[in-house]
Amino acid sequence: MAPVDGFGPDHHDTHGNLARERFADTHNWFWVSSTIGSVLLAIYLALAIPTYGWLPFLLVGLTALSGPLTLLVNHEIPERRYALSHVGWLVILGFTAAATGGAHSFLLPLLVAYTLGFFSRLAPKAACAYAVSAFALAVIPVLVTDWDGFLDAPWLLLSCTMGLLSMTPLAAQMAAGELRQRGEATIDQLTGLLNRRGLDERIAELSQQAMVMGDETPIAVVVGDLDHFKSVNDTYGHQRGDDVLRDVAYIIRKTLRRFELVYRMGGEEFLIVLPGHDLAAAAVTAEAVRAGIAAGRPGGLDVTISMGVAACTASQSDVAQLLAAADGALYAAKRAGRNRVLAGDTSLADRTDLPAATHRLPRGHAA
Repeated sequence: MAPVDGFGPDHHDTHGNLARERFADTHNWFWVSSTIGSVLLAIYLALAIPTYGWLPFLLVGLTALSGPLTLLVNHEIPERRYALSHVGWLVILGFTAAATGGAHSFLLPLLVAYTLGFFSRLAPKAACAYAVSAFALAVIPVLVTDWDGFLDAPWLLLSCTMGLLSMTPLAAQMAAGELRQRGEATIDQLTGLLNRRGLDERIAELSQQAMVMGDETPIAVVVGDLDHFKSVNDTYGHQRGDDVLRDVAYIIRKTLRRFELVYRMGGEEFLIVLPGHDLAAAAVTAEAVRAGIAAGRPGGLDVTISMGVAACTASQSDVAQLLAAADGALYAAKRAGRNRVLAGDTSLADRTDLPAATHRLPRGHAA
């Protein structure tokens, strides 16, 4: 049976989940490598001051150091913002190259290296598009200011261009291969969601990241379980039950933001990981998911979900304890009548510090 009401997973959603997970998982090594690279670049440009003056060091070196500092302050930067910020940095590098020799600048080879390195974290198609666009924008100032120099000796810039164009497809294919391997290992084939494999590593990575950054960033998890799902299979058959699961997965994905990853834990149970969310914020997100499922009629049926929320400081998180706390809140939601969100032992219906939409949860579908 085709997905009902326009819901259901598709290739782009599944690929997007994998790309988001890969982008998030590469944060630690990218932060370390970019910090080391930025320091080395600043040292290199400082050594070049007697020959080329202070301009390369001030524009390129200090700007390069700002990248790791930005990641230190905000380590959950969305992919597009990350990409655009590095496009801007490469354009600055292009202007600096134009001011330090133009078509013969010693900075031109760095354009290739940094372009490939920066955008390797992105999904393959996005990486290619951003890499080519950024390089083109970066060389425009060089050509505008030193067109005669380029015509006299074009080979350095042409070599850099050919190097980028030849290596970008290779890098994209390597990233695509990694995504395929991730998909085979971590994607639930029915819903297109991430499965339980790798969940512990993801939460542990967030905890390690918080400890490296030295902050007290909160992390929350939401555990959801469809109400009376067995009766759906018994009454309408397993095919209809599969339609319900696919539609629920779609609704959850569309409700969450890009860094809020959702996993199918098995059966009718789902888990959402919310970096940067304290208990109150996570409860609001969970309520939005609950309301979306109740209103969306997944599989063409009146289906509801009960959800439990737990949160802690990322640097102090214990995966087992965090999941156990969320599970406890979920079971309490089931006992309280289903179709509701509970945070710890306190119902959102009793919370006064949350938006009005979560003060009173509908109980019409609860059994």
